[in-house]
Amino acid sequence: MKSVGENIKDLRIARKITQTDLAKTLYTRSAISKIEHSNQDLLYENAKVILEKLGVSQTEFEYIRNNYSFTPKEDIIYSFLNITYNTETATINELLKKCSYLADDPDITHIKIILTAFKNDKDQLGLTLAKKMLIPLWNDQFSKYDTWTILDLHILNMIFFIFDTETMNQISKQAITVINTKYPFLKSLKASFLLNRGILLMRSGNITQAIQALKSTCQICQKNRQYDKLLIAQTRIAICNNDKDLALHYINILHELGATDLSTSLKKEVLLFLN
Repeated sequence: MKSVGENIKDLRIARKITQTDLAKTLYTRSAISKIEHSNQDLLYENAKVILEKLGVSQTEFEYIRNNYSFTPKEDIIYSFLNITYNTETATINELLKKCSYLADDPDITHIKIILTAFKNDKDQLGLTLAKKMLIPLWNDQFSKYDTWTILDLHILNMIFFIFDTETMNQISKQAITVINTKYPFLKSLKASFLLNRGILLMRSGNITQAIQALKSTCQICQKNRQYDKLLIAQTRIAICNNDKDLALHYINILHELGATDLSTSLKKEVLLFLN
């Protein structure tokens, strides 16, 4: 395995970035040279900025360092971070199988609990069981942290549905603040928090606040060309405005794009709120 500095050099050259450009606001050009030759340590906070300049996430960088392969734990975490909807049943089940091989790892144990609860959030009984599994995890772990890592944020986004409106508002505000200040590149995750905040506000009858959250989601998704989340947000805004025809129009677009499970799930939302 190559050193951190060697991989940074390879990525920098591949992207035609000079040492001077990479060093801006962080180091001198000579310091970058020393880092690339393993003669100077790279500070963690600066590493995040450098990787962002190189256009890779920390996970992707570790994947490259490991000769374009993941360790079993990294594979689970990477797959977990890319699950967006509880309708991805096949993916969730496959990931749960992988988790069973690393049962003694605390991070993987958390992921297994969350995946099990996440896929069960399909009816009132499933929601009750999910809350029973996840609330202790929140109380014993995440509620006590001063800040959250990227993995923490993804976990919180997936267990968002268990919270009451007041707790949800506190988590979403803190999560978005953490993303804005520490991980501004996590725009897709920020959109997911806003989407989840929107549906929970709808369920609690706070329609005005729900529309605000969903419109913010639309702005992010339009800039980042995240058309699936954009259509979800537009569907929910239509539901908030009691426009069933428009909501079904957006759902049909999702269906035509191949998002069958997602469109089916959204139709249930239309029946729940507009029937």
